[in-house]
Amino acid sequence: MQTYHAETTVEANGSVMLANVPFPKGEKVEVVIIPASEATHDNDDKAWQRLAIESFFRDYDDRDSIYDSY
Repeated sequence: MQTYHAETTVEANGSVMLANVPFPKGEKVEVVIIPASEATHDNDDKAWQRLAIESFFRDYDDRDSIYDSY
């Protein structure tokens, strides 16, 4: 999946304009809008969560499954 990140400012009339996007004309795209101040914080949190999960499972061994039940 190709993704694209851009920052822009909401116009006085409430519209948002994106130019020169890397998708072909006519292609349907999904747009998600997040305030920039929140997006940076959320991305940092998600990055730390992903790092923690990846680190946890990096050393996982099938022998550790004994701890999966209690």
